[in-house]
Amino acid sequence: MGHNINIIVLLLFGLVNLSINAVIKNNRTYYPEGLYSPEDDVQILTVINFDATIYGSEKAWMVEFYSNWCGYCQRAAPVFKEFATDIKGWSDVVGVGALDCANDVNTPICTYFEVTKYPTFKYFHENYEEGPTNLGLRIIADSHTNVSEHRKNLVDILESEQFNGRGQIFPNLRPFNETELNKLFNIPSPNLTYAFLIIQESTDDIGPSITMDFHNVDSAVVRYSYVNDTFLKKDLFPALYVIEKDSGLQFLSIPSPSREGFKKTIVEYLTSKNVTLPEEHSYRNNSQFEIQETTSQNDTLLRQKIKAMGDVVFQGDLESSLRYSLKHEVGGAKEISGEKLKSLRAYIDVLVKYFPFSTNGKSLLNQIRTYAYSRDHIDGTEIRKLVVDADKPGKHVFSSPQQWLACRASGSAHRGYPCSLWKMFHYLTINAANAESGVKDSNPRVVLEAMYGYIKNFFSCEDCANHFVEMAGRREFYKVPSWNESILWLWRAHNEVNKRLSGDETEDPEYPKIQFPSKAYCPQCYRADDSWNEAEVLVYLKKMYSYENIRYMGSDPQVLHFDKMPMPSSSKNLKALGTNIPLVMAGMLVSFGLRGE
Repeated sequence: MGHNINIIVLLLFGLVNLSINAVIKNNRTYYPEGLYSPEDDVQILTVINFDATIYGSEKAWMVEFYSNWCGYCQRAAPVFKEFATDIKGWSDVVGVGALDCANDVNTPICTYFEVTKYPTFKYFHENYEEGPTNLGLRIIADSHTNVSEHRKNLVDILESEQFNGRGQIFPNLRPFNETELNKLFNIPSPNLTYAFLIIQESTDDIGPSITMDFHNVDSAVVRYSYVNDTFLKKDLFPALYVIEKDSGLQFLSIPSPSREGFKKTIVEYLTSKNVTLPEEHSYRNNSQFEIQETTSQNDTLLRQKIKAMGDVVFQGDLESSLRYSLKHEVGGAKEISGEKLKSLRAYIDVLVKYFPFSTNGKSLLNQIRTYAYSRDHIDGTEIRKLVVDADKPGKHVFSSPQQWLACRASGSAHRGYPCSLWKMFHYLTINAANAESGVKDSNPRVVLEAMYGYIKNFFSCEDCANHFVEMAGRREFYKVPSWNESILWLWRAHNEVNKRLSGDETEDPEYPKIQFPSKAYCPQCYRADDSWNEAEVLVYLKKMYSYENIRYMGSDPQVLHFDKMPMPSSSKNLKALGTNIPLVMAGMLVSFGLRGE
């Protein structure tokens, strides 16, 4: 690979080696298949095909870097699909692609291109070459950008490309400001017979968009002029004129001053002249891995079993949240300094103190902490390397593979990491309170401050982070006076987010956003008038998120207690310890529980 990307195969206990295609397929158990499918007009990019698709390509590319769990990416995806279909006729000169940064094997690409917030859109010009400064042109767009805004962003870039000496594969997108209209025919096309001239405002994108729409019609050319740069009538615009070669100028009436209105008129005119128009370009994805159903029967049975347990916290969810956080978000930042580094140090400090890890896990966190305090500028990719190395077979750091249990979704692109991150910070807040309550000069806001700094500086769903930062300031987290209040502050904040997202398009239909805890699981948390009994809520939260109440389905007890029990010389001797090893393969989870769950 051009980026020196090393693909690390992450398999439990190293029982089998897989090819890179198999890794992607196997990862689909934990990472949904992404937000795009082969049926969309969006090229699915992966670590396998990214370099071959983008570098040296004869056409330009507009690429979305996204994370499948990010709610704002989920909102952006349908619009981006519609946008790709909208400019489908441009696909011979501009490709539209998307890469899922949440998939572990793709993360190094996102890091290389300095993508830390999602969704991020970038433009890569034709014949793009690899280089330390060639990281693509950032396009200012987000989850609120609509189809027409995406198109305008793109054509603005295409125009700029031609002004900068690139974009020779595109038709002439510069404004036509000649006084002699016959110069419209001064292009090397022997079949050129019809020239269309659009008169528009300088802020409009109709002209360049229509030019792109008809760029592959040999017998016609489309150009545009600004209202103030033409001698043609100015009392009606946007306006459309046509000139037949060796004939005069003709005004064409358009049904509406929109792109569709112009397209309809041009198509009808050319059809009346017996011009055969090319069909829409077929644009099929060359996805190099098989799309698998994530809602298999086994997965459904597993979710049903977990839901029947009620409000529980799994070690696997906590570890998966930590692993994703350090590998993808912290590990995706090339340079960390200033406020960002201060926030990272605060985050690592609370993890070292309160995260439920074995001795080897604590050693990993202390390694990261030592590195974070070693200098004023650090490289997040070095932290990613530490975590990737710790995830190798035989390291005995993580007790389970990357997976979601209580945070498992009913389908793709729901829950997962955001759900587990909430659980992790609830756990840290409560266990910090258990450890520090009553200690003189202890800071009851220590976890809230670490969470605030982490979300603000590292959480990769940008709009989500902005919402949280606004809410945290409005709710004055920095004034929380006690340990119990820190627990309740986070509970109230979480319920505010649940209320805001209830009924949202990103909500998992099998796991609706309710006010937590529900009356079914904690009737004592509600008064007769259905208002909260916060004293009982506090008791419930402390019990649910206590260290003693963590569930270990899917975790290896030998890793959890690696410092307290001998390891056998080979995996076949594990039965001597009376332990069943959970293997997550092809969506099947064989589980056990330390408390007979």
